[in-house]
Amino acid sequence: MAMTLGYWDIRGLAHAIRLLLEYTDSNYEEKKYTMGDAPNYDRSQWLNEKFKLGLDFPNLPYLIDGAHRLTQSNAILRYLARKHNLCGETEEEKIRVDMLENEVMDTANQLARVCYSPDFVSRLLLSGLPYLIDGAHRVTQSNAILRYLARKHNLCGETEEEKIRVDMLENEVMDLRMFHIRTCYSPDFALQVPRLLGLARAGCGDEWRQGQAQAGISRCFPSACPSGRCYPGVLDLHRTFEPKCLDAFPNLKDFVARIEGLEKIAAYMKSSRFLPAPIYTKIAVWGNK
Repeated sequence: MAMTLGYWDIRGLAHAIRLLLEYTDSNYEEKKYTMGDAPNYDRSQWLNEKFKLGLDFPNLPYLIDGAHRLTQSNAILRYLARKHNLCGETEEEKIRVDMLENEVMDTANQLARVCYSPDFVSRLLLSGLPYLIDGAHRVTQSNAILRYLARKHNLCGETEEEKIRVDMLENEVMDLRMFHIRTCYSPDFALQVPRLLGLARAGCGDEWRQGQAQAGISRCFPSACPSGRCYPGVLDLHRTFEPKCLDAFPNLKDFVARIEGLEKIAAYMKSSRFLPAPIYTKIAVWGNK
């Protein structure tokens, strides 16, 4: 059965996926969606199907391969790479794959922000941080560090379905975090706040996120799994920005509380090593103190 790749009728985030599908001689077909012209940029072609495809995190691009239904471009690339044994053999090779994946995404996102924002001024000035040195292993890129630690402690998921969910959630979390960062570093911070408040409320509480997605997180990430903790971290970030954004969604509040209540996490958060603030560097407009 042919796989289905869904995306806009542009190159965009699907380009690398298409290249990998072609390189691996995969049997696939494309479902291309067309966006309307200015000023409304109608997206109804996609929106009419968005919640009807059985996707845990409905988004573009998506890949359907039998029982596996994936979103997030990097999660799709990782799935295809695992399927064809292209993720690296040694731990050092896997580390380099993880770092390069995130370096590439950083570069692509910077270009995309410039191309989509004619008044974009803000830049993240620090590069190469954070880093982790563990013996012979020297790792940069936050997601690469998380993956290295997760592999070290066997917390990346056992089944292919669990690994898929880890990959999708990792990138969903990064999407939310990057939007928050762009707003807080923007010179137009005051104008961006209403959008961020809307994202905080919607991202923390619509039917899909509080039900289906949260159930998936709980299924795939036991309480000790750091990949699961990424999601509460972003929820807490938005809760810090908008303290009431979780009030109407007790299951998400309980989820964050459950992770923060884990013995080792709770002890760390009570210790002098825990750093609740500042959230961002001094050049940010919010969260800089």
